[in-house]
Formats: sequence, structure tokens, C-alpha cells
Amino acid sequence: MCVFFLANLSWSVTYGTSLAYITNQVLNAMFQNSKWVVEDGKLIHDWERAKAATAFKKRLYDEGIVDKDYLTDKAGQKAQQDWVNGKLGMWGGQTGGPGWLQVYESLKKNNPSAEVIVIPLPKGPYGQFSPVINNPVQLTAMVNAQAKNPEAIMKYVDFISSDQAGKTLGYGIEGTHYTAGKNGCPAFVDKDKAKEVTYASDFRMLFSPVLEGKCGRYEETLNLTTRPRRNTTTC
Repeated sequence: MCVFFLANLSWSVTYGTSLAYITNQVLNAMFQNSKWVVEDGKLIHDWERAKAATAFKKRLYDEGIVDKDYLTDKAGQKAQQDWVNGKLGMWGGQTGGPGWLQVYESLKKNNPSAEVIVIPLPKGPYGQFSPVINNPVQLTAMVNAQAKNPEAIMKYVDFISSDQAGKTLGYGIEGTHYTAGKNGCPAFVDKDKAKEVTYASDFRMLFSPVLEGKCGRYEETLNLTTRPRRNTTTC
């Protein structure tokens, strides 16, 4: 999932947002700039949305709202650093996992009073869209039709998708790798313990976060205290 983050920092930001990497994907989605769209029941290569998205980005560029060296920031690392250092107001990041939490920790280390607010994806003249689609159910495993013991395979599937297995693969052993955080959800003891567990994330692909209740929702990892928001450029 890619979303915008708004950091309400105590210092003044240098740029409002960025045109690099995921933030750029969010801006494209704001205009449904996905190259191909369906019109009148036909799949067509669209140019109007591309023109609208480009015009908006040019406006951000011309008004100095974004770093003009964004083309050299192909992986978005500079934008990420600008965000954690208080130079960037809005940043599109990859949500979830310890990688994001480390970014958040860096932000809080630089400015303990900084807070992150997740805002709805921007709406443009063509509607409101997500830059990626996260389907609730996906094909993550297959069973060979010639398998000699399909019953044993399904027993493994039942185990690997169970609440206990999913929690253990995601957080490790309670008291060793994680403890209950202030919100009641698992929180890693430290980064080293997190590294002992996070390599196994692919094994959780058959596990549904729905089984974790509120702890499976990403917003539980964020400080959602509302603060006055800065004015931002809109369509």
C-alpha cells in the first residue's frame, strides 16, 4: 500500500512534497494517470490524464514546492531523508513492516514532538484512486495435482494460516522478541530481535491480518492525534 504521510513538525519545512518514487506514484493516481483506462467499454491509451498530471507536477515544480533535483532521486531515498529531517511536509511511503517503523523512529529521534497523520489519498478531477491495488485474497500457494499426500498438504496450510502460526512468524516469541505495547498490540523488544523474525514475512502470506483484530490494522502503529494541518496545494 502506498499512502501520503503528513508530518506536523515543529520546524519549517523546505518542500511541501516530492516528485520522487512512491510520492510520484500517488500524484499519478490522483489523476488516474495509469496510461490505460476504460471508456465506453473499450480499453484505450489515455493522454488527457497524463497531461493533467504533468501540468500539476509542473505547477509544484515552478512554485518551488518540490525539490527540483527529484529526477536524480529514483529510489526516493533523498525524499525519505528529507522527510525524517523535517525538510519535507508530505511524503508517500511504503507502509507496513519494520522498515517503515525505522523511518518513523528516525523522524521521532530528530524531532520528538513530530507526529504522523495518515490522510486520504488525494482526489483529482477524474476521481480518487489508489496507486496500487491490494486484493484481500491472493494466490500465494499451489498444490501439485500429482501430490501423493494432499491431505498432509492441507494440514500444513491450515497450520501456516492459523492465528498462532501467523502471530509467531510475524512477531516471534512473547517476552523474547516482543511484548505488548501501549495499545495492547505486539511491539518488538528492539531492532535486533526484530531482525530475528522479519526474514520470515513470506511465510505469513497465507495468514490473514484480519485474525489480528485491531492489531492487524496499520494505523495502530501510528500516532493519530489530530493537529492543525498545513495548507497544501490542491487541484
